[in-house]
Amino acid sequence: MIWGLCHHSLGEYRRAIDLHTQALAIACETGDYVGAGVYLGMLGLCHHSLGEYRRAIDLYTEALAIARETGYRQSESARLGNLGLCYPNLGEYQRAIDLCTQALAIAREIGYRQVEANALGNIGRAWLASGDANQAAAMLAQAVSIADTIGAVEPALEARSWLAWAYLQLGDAAAALAVTTVERELTFPPEEPAMHMFQGLALLELDRLDESVQALTEALAAADGLLALADRNVAALGARALALSCPAVVTSDQARAAEAAEAFARARAVTRAPGVVADTRRLLGIITAHDQAGLLTATGCGSGW
Repeated sequence: MIWGLCHHSLGEYRRAIDLHTQALAIACETGDYVGAGVYLGMLGLCHHSLGEYRRAIDLYTEALAIARETGYRQSESARLGNLGLCYPNLGEYQRAIDLCTQALAIAREIGYRQVEANALGNIGRAWLASGDANQAAAMLAQAVSIADTIGAVEPALEARSWLAWAYLQLGDAAAALAVTTVERELTFPPEEPAMHMFQGLALLELDRLDESVQALTEALAAADGLLALADRNVAALGARALALSCPAVVTSDQARAAEAAEAFARARAVTRAPGVVADTRRLLGIITAHDQAGLLTATGCGSGW
């Protein structure tokens, strides 16, 4: 499992799938039922990141059944949270909130702080996707606080990205910028494009255009790095398209806008899941509000979303 988790944390999802599949086979052969459930959950995370949401849900559901049958409460909480994070992509927001609320209750019951942070973050993410940025911000701030306290890098950075987005939706670009510019000794590569992207969007809203372009250039580089490892990485594809769009507007660069249009088409070819489409439209809306020349519309950026 360790090797699979390492590759997953680097964004090497196909390699992680291979390793988790091997581990799952061994667990099944040796009668390690608990381990089999864990590996199924890990496989779900990989397919989720690749936009294969129905496959991820099937794997999470199987893993959840094993966790409940074996009484492994920690895994039960984690798998409920995984399902809760998956359903917003399909536009099923209330279902996501209900699942994450169950995960949160179990995490608090057993004192598992990292899963508590994950669950709060996932609830906040679901509220954010549903359009309630105030409720989302409250949940995400709690997630950040817990994750920072226990030194859990992955949930801390994920919650910070979503909290920045909530603040942007609430019209508080300064707060969004503050959330994304904290000093951090450790990084989580899959979250780097989003962190830089939200920082760039906050700077755009604050009319700090040169800094915005720099942050989005960093988002683009981080996204390209992840896509070199897994070319169907949904989050990286979306971040790449948005990171190209904003500098195109700021610099009135038609060639960059055309490149952004191609990036959106590439992302759309991987998934048109309704929640992903809605998220992309909201984020693109922040950028198009600054596009006085209509450059993005003219080049077809976001067309079909």
